[in-house]
Amino acid sequence: MSTIDPKKIAFKGTTNIDLQKHIDSYFTTLGGIKPKGLNYTSSNYYYFIDNSGKIIRADKLPAGYEGIEPKDYFKTSLGDMKNQENKIPKSLPQVESQQVEEWSIGTYAVAIKGNFGVFSFSTNKLPIGKIFTIRHNNNGSRDSIAVKESQYWSYKENLKWFATYEEAVQFSKRLQFEASPTAAVSESPLEICKRKYKKGMLVRSAKEYGEYSGEFIIDVDPSEFTNTGSGVDYFASKGWLYIGGKFADILEEPLTRENKEFHLELERRTQYPITPENAFPVKALRKQLKIVNFQLVHEIKIVEEKLLKKTKSKLFNI
Repeated sequence: MSTIDPKKIAFKGTTNIDLQKHIDSYFTTLGGIKPKGLNYTSSNYYYFIDNSGKIIRADKLPAGYEGIEPKDYFKTSLGDMKNQENKIPKSLPQVESQQVEEWSIGTYAVAIKGNFGVFSFSTNKLPIGKIFTIRHNNNGSRDSIAVKESQYWSYKENLKWFATYEEAVQFSKRLQFEASPTAAVSESPLEICKRKYKKGMLVRSAKEYGEYSGEFIIDVDPSEFTNTGSGVDYFASKGWLYIGGKFADILEEPLTRENKEFHLELERRTQYPITPENAFPVKALRKQLKIVNFQLVHEIKIVEEKLLKKTKSKLFNI
């Protein structure tokens, strides 16, 4: 074809849209002027550029032109286009759910609860809504699988299986939105913690086991909360406010001034319970009565002694 004058080629019409585009691009590149309404859809016509530069349609092959089938001429170009399409990565694998076996290699699972690993108290938590690609089903195990994203086994009961990535993504988004609608839209874990927790709150750390787990009282203002790695805490905190996709549980609200006084009084009464003797100091009264009685008896005796002395003195004088 290299010996043919490019402007002396007449293409047969075609119903193939891609070929029509190639014909149009070919002619316009050579400077051809396309009349309004002209198309290349009829296989009964030839299309070519005449001597004036206008793109012409004719039912007979004009003299001096070579008639060519566009599918033959643009075969290489179409092949290149197909190859390029095949090279384009598919972001979402296309798999029909009904044709795929559950938990098979290359399918997907979304974390809904629980732990990784075979131990119930594993510290490797499943972030809720995380998507995993199934590597194999743990040598035929009915309970656990292996995934590409982790070195640990995962129990099937903690996951929801999906044949396609699209399905897994949609479910993951819905799951995360239901768990925290605001967070799913705009807020970061740090922003949620600043809104959710207050100084003086008693909380249970977001980390369930090991160091920095357990209950602690938030002893700083939320403005001091900070991101530490993938978690949220504050300087010298005794636990995590957020880590591994989980937030700390609120156990008690911070005490107001009135509540503090009330709780202090309750604590004092618990340590020193009120008894009848505490409420009515019987022993002290008895002691006081004894003292009073003693004083009265003593005074009476003194009076008696004085009277006796006077009586004796009068008798002596007589």
